[in-house]
Amino acid sequence: MSSREPRERSAFAKDPRSRPRPGNAKLLDLFYAALSALAALAWGVAASESGQITGDALFWLMLLGVVGSALLWWRRRHPVRVALVLACCFAVTDFALVAALFAVAGVATYRPRRVAFAVTALFAVMRVPFALWGPGDGTSPLVAIAVDVAVLALTTWYGRVMGSRLDLVIALREQARAAEAAALERTELLRAKERERIAREMHDVLAHQISLVSLQAGALKIRKDLPPEEVARAAETIYHSSHQAMEGLREILGVLRMGTVGNSLQPQPTLADLCSLFEECRAAGMSIEVANRLPDLSTASPVGRTAYRVVQEGLTNARKHAPGTTVHVLLERSGDGPSATSGNELVERPGDGLPERSGDELHILVRNPLVLGRDGPLVPGSQFGMIGLAERLEVAGGRLEHGVRRDAAGQLAFHLEAWIPWPK
Repeated sequence: MSSREPRERSAFAKDPRSRPRPGNAKLLDLFYAALSALAALAWGVAASESGQITGDALFWLMLLGVVGSALLWWRRRHPVRVALVLACCFAVTDFALVAALFAVAGVATYRPRRVAFAVTALFAVMRVPFALWGPGDGTSPLVAIAVDVAVLALTTWYGRVMGSRLDLVIALREQARAAEAAALERTELLRAKERERIAREMHDVLAHQISLVSLQAGALKIRKDLPPEEVARAAETIYHSSHQAMEGLREILGVLRMGTVGNSLQPQPTLADLCSLFEECRAAGMSIEVANRLPDLSTASPVGRTAYRVVQEGLTNARKHAPGTTVHVLLERSGDGPSATSGNELVERPGDGLPERSGDELHILVRNPLVLGRDGPLVPGSQFGMIGLAERLEVAGGRLEHGVRRDAAGQLAFHLEAWIPWPK
């Protein structure tokens, strides 16, 4: 960027109409200067033929008119300065009349109203001595002054009209720029939200499948004495989990490549898919105890999808950080907020006579004992899953709590608890 560009921008910030001229404006200013110079020369020839002005005076006055006309090239950048110089020329000769009118119009167009009126008044006052004592054509001085004032007033009015139109054009351009910037900002915000949604879905899907692969691969590495049947089952789980992870990744990458937004991913899971999730985890070797106190798992899609992701994240964390332990899952409807459910309640299985609870919220609790000093490979955690869950629940109007607590038996366990408003 050149050193001149910041100065031009600062000038445009103070007065948008003083910005650099476009090509057509330069041609127009050149035309005005040439027209004014030709008028000065024509006026001089007419004065010479009529005998009003002759000799050196004619030469110098014609030169003054031509030089004054050349100043019109700067009438947009420095309208007041050009007008002040031409006012002096206008006070001593008629040859600068056309240039003076262009200068007055330029001030009225590019400067505030009070400045335009002051310059017009200056031209009228400085013209009075020439009308009274200058060479004339027999016209009364009062009539000449009145005509000059009328012409100057009309020129100022025309310049103000053109300035108002220019102000309107500039305001419309600024509004268009602001609207375009706002549209770009909204577009970027929508893209950021879409990327965030895709990233959350990627984490939810891939983290679950990759943790299954890691669990089975770790078991094969540690248990080298497994019978062939167990090895084959672990390999089958690794194959299916890897295949599902690849399918999910291919789908998400396809969405990113196509640049589409909206519900372009596969149908999202709901509460009804929790049974398949539990069976998939048990097939991978996890021990899960479920207390299902919900009368019906076919609830509304947004609530069911959020609840599924909460349970999935809880199982994924337990599989990564506490392998070999029993994970307890509680599903119930409750309107009492955070509950003090004990660990003994969680080991109950659906159909064991637990009373069904009704309330305004879906309460989910996933609990697994802490494992201290464990052997075997560690699966790294990024905390992005908890962040994504908190965002999901915030959008759904729910809340999330997680951390290490001591259960009824005095054992330290990690609790992941969520409350989601039940649809009415």
